[in-house]
Amino acid sequence: MIKKLLEFILKDDPSGVDLYPDSLKIEKGIISDVDNQLISIDAHSNDIKSIFIKLIEDKKFEAMIDGFEAYVNRENIDLEDGEDTGYFLTVLLDRKNRPVLIWDPIIGRLSYDPSIQSYIKLTHRDLKPPYLLPMEKHEVLIVGNIIYRGDDAYLLEMDDEYREILLIKTLKPKQSIFIKGRELMKYILENRISYREKCNHILFDYELDIDIISDLMLCTCNDGYYNVQGIFFLEEKLDLNTVHFEPYRRTFVIEIRDEKAFYISVKSDDSYAFNLNTRK
Repeated sequence: MIKKLLEFILKDDPSGVDLYPDSLKIEKGIISDVDNQLISIDAHSNDIKSIFIKLIEDKKFEAMIDGFEAYVNRENIDLEDGEDTGYFLTVLLDRKNRPVLIWDPIIGRLSYDPSIQSYIKLTHRDLKPPYLLPMEKHEVLIVGNIIYRGDDAYLLEMDDEYREILLIKTLKPKQSIFIKGRELMKYILENRISYREKCNHILFDYELDIDIISDLMLCTCNDGYYNVQGIFFLEEKLDLNTVHFEPYRRTFVIEIRDEKAFYISVKSDDSYAFNLNTRK
């Protein structure tokens, strides 16, 4: 997604500046510097905001690729935009389009050029990625077969399918539910995958291999369920029979109550996690 985004901006940018520099390397959703000149450390999202704001004030970078899939020149960045910096993928570039700083909240990795060493002040030691943006109840907009009426929701930041898989691997779901569909059932039966069925949904009460999860999500999309590619639960001992299915017209929606869970959506719809109890 980032590469496509930058290529799009490049076509629209009359200056002809190369907005997808050779200095960046993207592999399976992770951005790094080609020359391996950056120092990489584990960090907490709460430390990123102050680093980011200080770098803006001292003009230590020229442009930013932010978690909202936008390329922004430094002078066009409002300091208020830095409020949620720690929760989104952030790449800062110098005037030669070389990376000065790369922050990845999904894996909790901060990479930075030695020239800004003095700006890297880390005070939070309880490192538990991924770092997800807490959402107020009125901000949560769920599109799809899910209901959530609680007050502990988080926005999931993802740029492409690789970021989706990276997030799933980091959260380590123990169980999952998918909406039943023709492509999904064909895949399950052909690969002899054990499952249970309830209310037109397919339940897996054991941990699935990440490659199988990826295939099931693709099948769900092919079946037309773009809004909810999969619902994942983090508790190993959770009895999926206790998950509540609410009748809705001719189908069912899943009501998330106090389960630690998240779901993945595609296109323009947001994805959310619930009941993680990580907000400060």
